[in-house]
Amino acid sequence: MNIPSSVTSIGSCAFCGCTGLTSVAIPSSVTSIGSSAFYGCTGLTSVAIPSSVTSIGSSAFYGCTGLTSVAIPSSVASIGSSAFYGCTGLTSVTVMKEMPVTIYVSTFSNRTNATLYVPEGCKAAYEAADYWKEFKEIVELLDEENYLDPTDMVACRGGQITLPLSMNNVEQIVGFQFDLQLPEGVTIATNANGTFAASFTDRASDHSLSVSKVEDNLYRFVSVSMNNNAYTGTEGALLNVKLKVDESVAVGDYDIKVINTELTTADKTVINSVDGTAMLTVQEADPGDVNGDGRLSFTDVTMTINNILGREQSGFDVNTADMNGDGRVTITDAVIIINNILKQGQANE
Repeated sequence: MNIPSSVTSIGSCAFCGCTGLTSVAIPSSVTSIGSSAFYGCTGLTSVAIPSSVTSIGSSAFYGCTGLTSVAIPSSVASIGSSAFYGCTGLTSVTVMKEMPVTIYVSTFSNRTNATLYVPEGCKAAYEAADYWKEFKEIVELLDEENYLDPTDMVACRGGQITLPLSMNNVEQIVGFQFDLQLPEGVTIATNANGTFAASFTDRASDHSLSVSKVEDNLYRFVSVSMNNNAYTGTEGALLNVKLKVDESVAVGDYDIKVINTELTTADKTVINSVDGTAMLTVQEADPGDVNGDGRLSFTDVTMTINNILGREQSGFDVNTADMNGDGRVTITDAVIIINNILKQGQANE
């Protein structure tokens, strides 16, 4: 049913008992939905309530058993008794109004089986409001404009790789907290002093960074500016995290996730943002790829020479560096790696 834009209100019992009605498009000209307007419309599975609507009458969607979700815009100032009574399939209710409107014990009869989604920072208000607080779960809507995002990568078994984490933001962000979820067998490498190998790019100024292991494969990152300074820019890499891929990890694709992200603005507003996911592709190391980053480069030559000179370094694969197979790493191996890099360059030309 497409209601024309000349309609400003849907009257009482307008579609009462229309069991064959499956969806209805309500135009932005409508300001009120009358009592029992869709009473008993058991086939109704979809309804979009526009932001022009200010009131939803009593029993408006009574017995609409096919409805599984409904979104109520912030313009709605009143919801009548039994408005969604008997909507046994309703499992998701989204309310965009920051302060809860008054509802009744009968307004949402299925509330204990449904999740209530509310605007950011409004969860406490709904948890304290009569009948709203009785929903199975109250969840704040996640921000899709301010978020942290990992980058897809290729790494080798037994090697190390640097994971860039980008921040996209429209607000001025001064601090963050998030959890980094890694696949089994993938860990954050450590520095010589035992701290986790993670560092800021030039988007940070006086911001601190703390990394701790919460549990296996889960690490927590916390950062703040003591002077309330915002990170510079609105996009691009913010953090670089060095990951170590164990030899036991099978070749294949794995998810890396940034979860439980909380960003803080300069005025102390809390932003709960969407999760970020990247793919880690694990492959066998090519000969000469001594750091296991999935490519042959001059870094591999430098690390091979440092190994020959006896300098300690993490992430160096001795077996991969032994290019001539004589059981030791020498300058001959470094020369072979250089030649292979030059051959790659010529092939690309």
